[in-house]
Amino acid sequence: LLNEGVTGPAEMAGVQAGDLLVGINGQPVNTPGEVRDADQHRQASIALQLRRGDAMMFVPVPLG
Repeated sequence: LLNEGVTGPAEMAGVQAGDLLVGINGQPVNTPGEVRDADQHRQASIALQLRRGDAMMFVPVPLG
């Protein structure tokens, strides 16, 4: 999923517009519904797996 606009905790954690979201907490995500489902499991933070250009990275995002 392509991040077109980034705000809130993700922006503060360093996620950038154009980053490709490929997973959350080690689980692949392919649809906006899968992202919403991951958000339903309220945790103190989540780990986003992103592709930025040719690089893969994990970005911890605090949620509260």
